[in-house]
Amino acid sequence: MFFYESEVLNQNSVHLRKFSATNTLLGVVAKRCEQFEENCNKKKNKILIIKKTMKKIILMLVGILILSCSKQLETKYSTDSEKVFLIITAKTTESELKKIASEFKTEKNVIIDFSKTEFSENGKIKALNLEVDCNDGFKGTATISGVILKIKNAGFSRDYAENSKAPFIIGAM
Repeated sequence: MFFYESEVLNQNSVHLRKFSATNTLLGVVAKRCEQFEENCNKKKNKILIIKKTMKKIILMLVGILILSCSKQLETKYSTDSEKVFLIITAKTTESELKKIASEFKTEKNVIIDFSKTEFSENGKIKALNLEVDCNDGFKGTATISGVILKIKNAGFSRDYAENSKAPFIIGAM
């Protein structure tokens, strides 16, 4: 009987070693699964951070685009010594243009003719026909409808600097 008990003990010992090896293998697999899950969570967090950052960047770019595309609402002009300009909007009136044309003629000898421009009853521009002569070789004409003027401003710019890349511009501004 001793031999039989010894054989049973040996078989139990083998089963215990197999069980122990299986247990160890399961422990390693479980640990790997935990590591994999941890890595997945880290990647998900990184992706969420990237998405949030991208949303902020896109919103900032849209804001900058909107601000840069916004149109000047008031008539602006300058008779500065280096550069003169006139920006005409849909709200520019005939009386404003007369005053500005007189000032350009007096201060810079620049002739602004808008006599072919059509105005509505309230004095606002229906169709702009602008002729500019800087009396130094630079002159031009721009014709813009009132519909376009509601979307985009018009006018001219004369840069007197010697190295100017754009010494004279007329039309949409």
